[in-house]
Amino acid sequence: MKKSRWAAASAILRSTLAIPSSSCSLSPPHPSIGGWLKVQPMQMGRFEMGVQSFPFLKPDKEGPVKTIPLHVNGRATRVTVDDPDMPLLYTLRDNLGLHGPRFGCGLGQCGSCTVHIDGEAVRSCITPLSAVGKKKIVTLEGLGAPDKLHALQKAFITEQAAQCGYCINGMIMEAAAFLAHNQNPSEAQIKRALAHNLCRCGTHLRIVRAVKRAAAGV
Repeated sequence: MKKSRWAAASAILRSTLAIPSSSCSLSPPHPSIGGWLKVQPMQMGRFEMGVQSFPFLKPDKEGPVKTIPLHVNGRATRVTVDDPDMPLLYTLRDNLGLHGPRFGCGLGQCGSCTVHIDGEAVRSCITPLSAVGKKKIVTLEGLGAPDKLHALQKAFITEQAAQCGYCINGMIMEAAAFLAHNQNPSEAQIKRALAHNLCRCGTHLRIVRAVKRAAAGV
């Protein structure tokens, strides 16, 4: 591909990913690995998603590989990463294959990435891996099992509280942390607890009913 065409392709990718022109450039393909987008490390959340999700996007500088111990869903494990300050969400999904928490906004504003850290609901997309330390992480996969569902998982199924389902991880994990501290909440309290978890489909009424059902042990 001629240099002008690489420049044009680079401009298109920068526009698509909303990356400043000074932060990236598209390199011509190497015979063994194809091409990649060269980038400066530690861009904003939307761009970080691109770096982690697409193998042809490669950091401009690679740091030393580090092995970090974690306690996830009741089991001790270790992950090998290039950047200990990467979001916990990427580690859970990419390194450990736990796809309950999801990437929504990358800014901690939508709640789809929520996990529990020492029992508290935390936005994993803005929590650095290095900040977790010896704390205990629980994801949706660790909340219940297919043959032994958590009360909230049962209630969400009974109430058919999901439409597209993208927000449901956050709704359940946020509600589980809330119910651990308030086992007999009012409807108003449930709504306040879930106020910062977004659902584009508008199934809020069914979600609230599901949380009430779980709290009542129905």
